[in-house]
Amino acid sequence: FVGREIAPSGNYQLGITGYSLGGAFATLVGFYAAASDQLAHIRKVKVFAFDSPGVGSSSFVHSHRYLEKTGKLQHASFSCNDLWLRRPSQYDVGLQVELHKMSTIGRFCRQRAFYVR
Repeated sequence: FVGREIAPSGNYQLGITGYSLGGAFATLVGFYAAASDQLAHIRKVKVFAFDSPGVGSSSFVHSHRYLEKTGKLQHASFSCNDLWLRRPSQYDVGLQVELHKMSTIGRFCRQRAFYVR
């Protein structure tokens, strides 16, 4: 790990970010890093996901919330209202932040992007 080179004592934070499916992957990797006994030297894991779909199951959501309550994991999911249609999911985890509302032109472009002739 790079963290061992930077902080030999093993007391460091890990930040993970991703966009779209990369954001979903960041959510899974962040959860694993926060829950793993092998990575116990990481003090806190911070995940920043942008326009990512919900992942996991209801058990995953409960476990994720537990790690957030213990302070081992912090997760922020940002919705940018990109042209890719992103719907809220029952499996969304972390703090949900909407960066901006889609304008009329943005809605028109999204509709055109999904219009099949």
